[in-house]
Amino acid sequence: MLTALFWIGLMIQTLLTYRILAAGLYAKYPFFSLHVGSSLITTLVLYKLILSNPRAYDAYYWMGQFLTMITACGIVLEVLRNVFSSDPVARKYAPFFRTGLYVLIVCISGIYLWTPRALGGNISNLNLERNFRLIESFFLLAMLAVILHCGLVMGRNLTGMFLGYGLYVAASLLILALRSYAGPALEGAWEVIQPLAYVVCLSIWLYSLWAYYPISPARLSAAGADNRFVSTNMDFSNGAPSGSSKAVRT
Repeated sequence: MLTALFWIGLMIQTLLTYRILAAGLYAKYPFFSLHVGSSLITTLVLYKLILSNPRAYDAYYWMGQFLTMITACGIVLEVLRNVFSSDPVARKYAPFFRTGLYVLIVCISGIYLWTPRALGGNISNLNLERNFRLIESFFLLAMLAVILHCGLVMGRNLTGMFLGYGLYVAASLLILALRSYAGPALEGAWEVIQPLAYVVCLSIWLYSLWAYYPISPARLSAAGADNRFVSTNMDFSNGAPSGSSKAVRT
């Protein structure tokens, strides 16, 4: 089962990387492309390592896992850059998400790199990943709330990107939390469920990012008009009508 998941995942990773290069998606979504590329390189390096030096695999596995966890934060940046920036209401929330994400990356990096206990064993690494996934889940849920509240249009590319990663984070957090509670009894389940969740995530990404699908200008304009109206009402409620509010009144 694990061998099959590994080869399926590697095949999808390779095909996804090819499509990113062939369709020029690296120029549209550089942070996402960095994550996919680093994940593929990490997978190949770890595969070579497990064949040549199995004893060192565990230590290098967590290094690779930490690297891909950090680069995956680029998915949040892609949504902020391509979705939130196009809406006047959502744009007000973007700095809070961006600052929080940077603080999270710096804190987790500091714990991992400069705290010896974080590298003391498999359990410590699992706890670190669990806590990271927990905070990530709060980020994604808060962003989803803003997206739904503002009626933001994401398009096929970014919807798949967000959905695939959200499912992976949710599955990882669930199995890590259960493993922390049940202990080694769930070791086998963790080794299957997390790779399976990543294969599902990769499959969603491959389908939704096969090519560049721009957001329909008509849908984007309609959503922007609705949210400009909301923003105008907010300005009036604060007693400070803006230039755009005057235009709406006339």
